[in-house]
Amino acid sequence: MFPELSTFWFSFGFMMLCTYIIFGGLRTVVGIAFFGLILPAYLLLTFGWAIKFSNFYNLLPIWDHSVKELLIGSYNMSLTFIGFEIILFFYPFIKEPKKSKKWAHLAVLTTTLIYTILAVITFAYYSEDQLAIQVWPTLTMWKIVEMPFVERFEYIGIANWNLIMLPNVCIAIWICSRLIKRIFNIRQKIGVFFVISALLLLINFINTRQEISLLNDYFGKIGFGFTFIYIPLLFAAIMIAKRVKKKMKKKSKGLS
Repeated sequence: MFPELSTFWFSFGFMMLCTYIIFGGLRTVVGIAFFGLILPAYLLLTFGWAIKFSNFYNLLPIWDHSVKELLIGSYNMSLTFIGFEIILFFYPFIKEPKKSKKWAHLAVLTTTLIYTILAVITFAYYSEDQLAIQVWPTLTMWKIVEMPFVERFEYIGIANWNLIMLPNVCIAIWICSRLIKRIFNIRQKIGVFFVISALLLLINFINTRQEISLLNDYFGKIGFGFTFIYIPLLFAAIMIAKRVKKKMKKKSKGLS
């Protein structure tokens, strides 16, 4: 949108907004997450413009991929699907966690349906060769949106996308600062400043689309390992530890 705009200063302003939100407490972060979902929700309707130009025969033939190819595709989608594990950090702060289970599952279902619908529209709108060269295929579809009061809707769409990114960044920084507080016994506000300073420093080294893609690949692999390897192993270790503690208690009672 603005190729001459300094990435650092834009990121600096964005991070200052995140700092202000995080300092408001967890309730403020959750409130921003709510509005970050509701306010830009109208963007989903704009993808309807692509339907009349779509060729759904592009989806055919169905089930012509092997199980290995499906697994590889799922692995490459790791970056898109990671994020639900934040419940591990938020769970202690939920007032009635057992009653919140259905809402958590509904949220995952809603997210999956949105991803599926957008994927179907994208695959139908572009051919396989076009998808191979498109950098942001979903966002590029906004170029065909025509309204009487706006000529370039993609500017509005991308600007509104900041509202979608804002809660994700706030939640990530809040979790990082919370971990710093628990591990190093440092005030969370100091941890927030540390995380934001590190992010602003790293942003200066990322300038090209290739570097962003490389970063996404690394985070996708790390997220896959954390979600599908570390968390199951952690769960198994906790279950084993609980059983060992029960056996130790029974032995101690028997001896007494």
